[in-house]
Amino acid sequence: MAALPSLVQYSSSEDEAEDNVPGGTNLSSKRGASSSASDLSVVHPASALPALPVSFLSHIPTSDPTAHQGRRRLQPHVDGQFAAHVYISVPLNRKTFRILQNALALAKVEVPELYSLLGEGEKCDLHISLSRPIYLRAHQREEFKRAIRTLASESAPFIASFACFTSFTNDERTRTFLSLEIGAGHSELRRLSSALTPHLNFLHQKTYYDQPRFHASIAWALLHSGNDTNGDAFPSIPEFPPDFVEGLEDKMGKDIRAVGSLKVEEVEVKIGKEVKRYSLGGSLS
Repeated sequence: MAALPSLVQYSSSEDEAEDNVPGGTNLSSKRGASSSASDLSVVHPASALPALPVSFLSHIPTSDPTAHQGRRRLQPHVDGQFAAHVYISVPLNRKTFRILQNALALAKVEVPELYSLLGEGEKCDLHISLSRPIYLRAHQREEFKRAIRTLASESAPFIASFACFTSFTNDERTRTFLSLEIGAGHSELRRLSSALTPHLNFLHQKTYYDQPRFHASIAWALLHSGNDTNGDAFPSIPEFPPDFVEGLEDKMGKDIRAVGSLKVEEVEVKIGKEVKRYSLGGSLS
C-alpha cells in the first residue's frame, strides 16, 4: 500500500542496558619484597573497587534477524540514544480476544507466515500509534515525558471503536501488517497526534502522517527482500494475497464491530524499556 504506509513500525531498536552487572576488579597489591619481622611498615591491601551502576554500562542491542523472527534493525544503534513511541493502549476483554484469535486462525489458513501480536493468554493490549518510532538522546527523555504528560492533561477521555480489517506496509517495505482500523474516535486521536507535532519538530524528529489512518495491528508477515540472507528460516511473502483482507472482513468484520466501544483514558509513551502512562484530563461524559 504505497499511498498509505503503515502508521506503526515495530522495530527491534528498543533495547537498553541489561540488568546483569559484572563484579568489580580487585586491584589489591603488595608493596615491597621483604616480609621479615624487622619490617616496621604495615601494608594494607587496597580494597576492591565497587561495581559501576547499570546506567554506566553500555549494552549494544543485537541486530541479528534470527533473534527477532527475521526482523531487521531499521535504525543503527547509537550509544546513548533511546527509541521512543507514543501510543494508546487498548486492553482486550475475553470476548474480543477470542474473536481476534478466531480471525487470526482464519487468516493463517491463507497466510501461514503470519506472526501474531496478540500475545499469550487472554490478557493482551493492542496499540494505536500516535507517533512514528522516534529516537531521543538521554538528556531529552525527561522533557519529552513532561510534554506527553501536559498533552494528556489537556485532552479529555473519549470513546473509540473498531471499524474493519485492513492492512498496512511499513515505510521500509520489510513487513506487512494485518490490522483493525479505527472508526469512532478518529478525530480525537488525530488531535492528540497533531499536538505532538511541535515537540517532534523541536527534537528534529519525523512527525506523524499527514492523512493518518489510526489502527491497531494484530499480526505481521515478512516481505520478500532482494538481498534476503535468511533463507527459509523465516518465510516471507511478496504481499497479502488478492482479496485476503476483504475475505476476512466478510467473515469476521461484523463480529469485530460488535465489540462495541473502547474507552480511551490514557496515553502511553515507551522510551527504551521504560513505559509511562498519563491519564487524560476530565472524565467521560
